[in-house]
Amino acid sequence: MTKGKQVHVEGRLQSRSYNDQEGRKVYVTEVIAEDIILLGGRDDQASGARSQRTDARRATQASGNGRGPATAAENDQFDNMGITDDDVPF
Repeated sequence: MTKGKQVHVEGRLQSRSYNDQEGRKVYVTEVIAEDIILLGGRDDQASGARSQRTDARRATQASGNGRGPATAAENDQFDNMGITDDDVPF
């Protein structure tokens, strides 16, 4: 994972507190990532290469529908939203 690459993260936020070495109470919010999918970036999209989610590919193959794995374009529900990478603030 490098800067500029797209990533999909599913998980939760967890807040906790503890006392530091000087006895002060410190509050921490952590991101607990339960599923991380590397999607690629601008260079990958320009060349037409896209990542596919492994479990989606296995589910398609196990279903026996004869089509083989679904393409990334079929899996990408955000493809036709009209938002470009330049619209995202990070």
